[in-house]
Amino acid sequence: MNEKPARESGAKRASAKRSALETAAALLAARACTKKELRDKLKKKGVYTYPEIAHAISELERMGYLSDRRYAEDAVGILRSRGFGPLRIRAKLLSKGIERDLLEELMSAPGAPGEEEDDLARALSLLERNGRRFEKDEPPKRKQRALRFLAGKGFPASIVYQAEEKWEKGLGGSSNDEPF
Repeated sequence: MNEKPARESGAKRASAKRSALETAAALLAARACTKKELRDKLKKKGVYTYPEIAHAISELERMGYLSDRRYAEDAVGILRSRGFGPLRIRAKLLSKGIERDLLEELMSAPGAPGEEEDDLARALSLLERNGRRFEKDEPPKRKQRALRFLAGKGFPASIVYQAEEKWEKGLGGSSNDEPF
């Protein structure tokens, strides 16, 4: 009967022998993450002290395996390709622990989300691809659904309204309820 608890505690001891650096490297090998995410994952394990976690993170940064800048640049590209607007991208990266200064730098770079013409073109493209879902609705409901769809993707209100208006004109209808 006592064998089972002894084995469990032995397994716990074996996993405790793994350093914070080794665990952090294994976590990064499985999936890219930010410093904040990695710190939270190591804390959650409950095995490592704060200095061990800080040392592991600084070592991985020094070796080039952990970079919030690289993570943010990649994430911006991925989220843009999935049709997300600048507001949603900004919120997502802030929640992942990307520093506000770095985020503002990336979002203000040429070609970054937030450039009005590019965002308008992407929002309009999203409506053209996904708008079939609400084309059959009556004009007021269609407009509401289109606006909500783009707002949910994280586009600013000005872009949302412009894209919906252009999309509605492309359908041959008018975005307002006037008969003429």
